[in-house]
Amino acid sequence: MKFWSVTLSGKLAICEGESCLTYRELFEKATKWALNSRVVFAARNSLWSYAALMGLLHGGGEVALVDPLTVSEDLKMIIEDFSPDLIVGDEEFLQQNAEVLKNYKTLSVNSPPNGGGWTYDTTFVMYYAGIAGRTMQVLNKTSSLWINAHSLALAMGLEKADVVYVTAPITHVLGLVTSMAALAAGGMVRLMKKLSPNVVEELSKATVIVGAPAFYAEVLKIGVGKLGAKFAVSGGAYLAPDLRARFEEVTGVRILQVYGLTEGLVLTFEPPSAYGKGSVGAPLPLVEIRLLEDGELAVKAPWVMRGYKDPEETKRAFIDGWLRTGDILEEREGLLYFKGVKKRMIKYKGYPIFPRDLEEILKRHPAVLEAKVVGELHPEYGEVPVAYIKVKGEVSEENLLNFINSQVAFYKRLKKIYIERI
Repeated sequence: MKFWSVTLSGKLAICEGESCLTYRELFEKATKWALNSRVVFAARNSLWSYAALMGLLHGGGEVALVDPLTVSEDLKMIIEDFSPDLIVGDEEFLQQNAEVLKNYKTLSVNSPPNGGGWTYDTTFVMYYAGIAGRTMQVLNKTSSLWINAHSLALAMGLEKADVVYVTAPITHVLGLVTSMAALAAGGMVRLMKKLSPNVVEELSKATVIVGAPAFYAEVLKIGVGKLGAKFAVSGGAYLAPDLRARFEEVTGVRILQVYGLTEGLVLTFEPPSAYGKGSVGAPLPLVEIRLLEDGELAVKAPWVMRGYKDPEETKRAFIDGWLRTGDILEEREGLLYFKGVKKRMIKYKGYPIFPRDLEEILKRHPAVLEAKVVGELHPEYGEVPVAYIKVKGEVSEENLLNFINSQVAFYKRLKKIYIERI
């Protein structure tokens, strides 16, 4: 991005609606956020959020990327674990979580400080940890993000003329890496802040569309006609074949899949020549793969995580230098086919949910003796979280749902509880 700020200084780099920044403007605004501090970042997609995030990722400190929908006990746990010097968020996030944040220094993405410097040796943290099966710190470096972005841009064939419409959150792997891939290619990013009927107009401007399967399902509900995009990209959750077929039929655009995980970022891309074969694509340039005896995929790439905060969990995640993904895949003629999972994780609308986290909260209720959270298949959302609970005394499903759902982000909320009374 720094290079393009010189050579493509006047070219548009990123837009949100009618507001845009050139490469030089984006770099200048990002530089103000280049802080050598421990920072929690939680903001929805926007022009100013993106500039802030790019700066924080190049400040030389440590930045934890947190979904802005995180609330209550979830948010409190992350902040206490990370111990930030500063929390940066959009106005909605800061206001909604004022009580949790009251003892911390906060700053809106609309109020840039006076940072400086620019380095790729910045540690970033994500709180997902799918392999470990519970929410914990995943540690990586900004340089890893850029290497992954360049590899993905090469695989996707992105060019300076491309307009990549990113609908996935920039605090998640899919939204972050695909947006950076567009910038790595010298193209333009358009960001979706929230889904609305205006999405149809935005889609008409894109040459490439990026989103989770749930996004494509919602677009079809809103109503959309033929589009001129070269292709769309889906990741983060299972893409149902009928959804893929309906989207292509209505829009004329094929949805190609990527596969990845928080610990490994984006690892594959489905080439157009392989469309319709049911694969999650071929390994990106610089990705090495190995299938273990039980079919679990293990990978090597220059951008895989440095490790977890917990050294013991890190040891369990690697085998002879190979990152274990926790997913079962099959390789045929250079393409990878998803077959199942070993790790305990639920994917709702592309959002990762760790059953252990929800089970621990449920067990805090005085009536709960045992709790097990699982995912039930859903035709549009992939899976929805439900719980099987053993209780003592008279407690209702409504009471238990209110107890847990008031403490977690919307996507983690249980949809049903099956009660067994002891």
